[in-house]
Amino acid sequence: MVSAKIELLSPAGSISTAICALDAGADAVYGGVADFNARKRSENFTFEELSKCICYAHSCGKKFYIALNTMIKEQELANFARILAKIAALKPDAAIVQDLGVLRMVRKYFPDLPIHASTQMALHNSAGVRVAAAMGVGRVILERQLSIEEISAIVKKSPVEIEVFVHGALCPSLSGICLMSSWISGQSGNRGLCKQPCRRAFRDSSGKTAFHLSCRDLCAIDDLDLLMQTGVRSLKIEGRLRKNDYVHYTVSAYRLVLDSKPAERSEAIKEAKEMLALTCPRSLASPPKGEAPFHSMIESGKSGNVGIPVAKIEKMHRRGFEVYCLKKIHLGDRLRIQPASNAKGSIFTAREIFIDGKSAVESPPGRRCVLDSERSASPGDMIFKIGESLPDLEKKIARLPLRHPLGIELSVEINEGGFAAKADSKGFESFRWTRDVLLEPARSNPVRKEQIEEDFMATRTQFLQVSKITVAMKEGLFLPTSVLKESRRQFWECATVHFKQGGVPDGEVPAKLFSEIESIRPRSDEAPEITVESGAEEIVPHGKTGIKADGLFRINPDTDEVILPFFCSEKNLPELESAIDLAFQRGVRRFRVRSLFALFFLKKYKGIRMASAYPLCSMNSFSIAELKELGFSKVQISPELDEKSISDLIGKSPVPLEIFASGSIPILVTRAHVSADSFLRDEFGALFHLSRQQKDGLTLLYPCETIKFPSLDGVSKFHGTILENQSGKKTSAFNFSRTLE
Repeated sequence: MVSAKIELLSPAGSISTAICALDAGADAVYGGVADFNARKRSENFTFEELSKCICYAHSCGKKFYIALNTMIKEQELANFARILAKIAALKPDAAIVQDLGVLRMVRKYFPDLPIHASTQMALHNSAGVRVAAAMGVGRVILERQLSIEEISAIVKKSPVEIEVFVHGALCPSLSGICLMSSWISGQSGNRGLCKQPCRRAFRDSSGKTAFHLSCRDLCAIDDLDLLMQTGVRSLKIEGRLRKNDYVHYTVSAYRLVLDSKPAERSEAIKEAKEMLALTCPRSLASPPKGEAPFHSMIESGKSGNVGIPVAKIEKMHRRGFEVYCLKKIHLGDRLRIQPASNAKGSIFTAREIFIDGKSAVESPPGRRCVLDSERSASPGDMIFKIGESLPDLEKKIARLPLRHPLGIELSVEINEGGFAAKADSKGFESFRWTRDVLLEPARSNPVRKEQIEEDFMATRTQFLQVSKITVAMKEGLFLPTSVLKESRRQFWECATVHFKQGGVPDGEVPAKLFSEIESIRPRSDEAPEITVESGAEEIVPHGKTGIKADGLFRINPDTDEVILPFFCSEKNLPELESAIDLAFQRGVRRFRVRSLFALFFLKKYKGIRMASAYPLCSMNSFSIAELKELGFSKVQISPELDEKSISDLIGKSPVPLEIFASGSIPILVTRAHVSADSFLRDEFGALFHLSRQQKDGLTLLYPCETIKFPSLDGVSKFHGTILENQSGKKTSAFNFSRTLE
């Protein structure tokens, strides 16, 4: 069947959700360690759990991908390198990356670890996919705001595997092009700490309050045949913050449909939808396709996950509250109280249920029960189920072996006084052991060296494996078999405890990698440049010559530098290519690149200078080195960075750096239809302006403040356009004076 060739990929926020997913039929799972992934708020994996999970996946003939899809600051590179080495030693099936510096580090120093380009890399057309492939990427996870028709066109031109999302929460912003959480709180979505401000209520210009940026959940259960026909390699479920029940039911539903025969497909879809309803989703949206594909992405009438109504509170009780059950409530279910006033409710877990005063495991529909809870509530409030209980996997997880048996180099010494042994394994401290036993000369059949080797090779555990053994012993000793067996048993029991306490071994960080991280690069001899975009209010200082920059479709005889778009749909690529060629013919030799896809068209031109700009900007020297290798002569620092991070980076850059010195910058970019007109105001009074671009169908959200960075020595400056309705308004230094998390 066609479906057998397509991978069903599940999220795994913890080892238990990973086991749930694999047991439910996922072909692969993806998860992360505590740091450096785009879901830092999920439970994530310890290294021992990661090792066990990789082992379990491979034992089932399945795969595990490690998510490293976050932006890395310069001061974090050394710690990241250590973590990467430890991960690489466990041999996951691929690393999912966003940061070009991470991509470079993996490709250069851990070449056996395959690379998947995260959706956060904002790859959304065939040109970008081909650039990523040339950089060593083996699979591209496409931008989520693409239609099925666009996906199909991209796959046909792709030299690498393509992965697409089929289910789960959607972000309103194009992936990797959202600064909203960072702007509001200093907690960056690009670093796995999104505060989800898009789920807030906003008031529009008409005074209407609604959830103008809150997306429906994606559900492709009706469109799997269409997606399979595109030739995509992997179908991805979103949800590393979700629990076991969500993963179990979602994977089971998609597995059911994928494995069904054509004649059974309709019935399988119906059954799958019943399973998906148990995951308590938001309202669902099919994959974009046809005319106006993104029109229904946002549902402004709801904030998000409301759950399934299961009970109504009738009266308060000394243990909590008495409810009338509309649907079954089971111990362990996660429940949300929705006040009748429509105010924000609270979440709790059903720890105890009482029916007629007696403890119960569940309460069926149509019965009254008491839910033990300390949460405040009132008669008339509704109870919604937002998650179900599933069997505990703790015992199964405890029995899982680590991914690879540790290779042990063992030396054993035996003399008249007894035993001494030493065990070594790479990445661990040596283990030493002795046992005092009085051994006498043998009258006959003295113990042989081969006998010692054979016995001590038997570790009796999956965890340890002897790769080399040496035995030194005094000849002619009598060693009772029972003493040898007991000595071997005692040694390996103690050795197993020693090595398990050390967790999994540290991978080896290549010396050249640390050398590259620590190297200080001399300042460039080039004088810092000032680039001014049309519409900028900044005046070039007296005696300075500014580079005049214009958008690709706004160039004029005074244009020195062309600013290329950060988004171009597949169907508009030919027009983009023609416009770049026209600019070159008119004498433009400077190009400001804001997305990797532009490199596909620029590679044929000689004598040009490329500068990177937001969203294609850098937080670390490895990312800058990668851009230099791609031909960039100047790199823009991420506008998210704080002062210390910028200072750490300036001395490490192999090319001249630039800051976004002033101007308007979009903090959210979407293809979705936003019902509001010209501005949005959040519950705290912050004002945001909406700008719509007819050419590519994008809506851009700008904060009311414009960016104005403090002056920095030795770096170039870019002064961007200031929106008309922002002129003269407040300015912000973004995260400059606070620590970016």
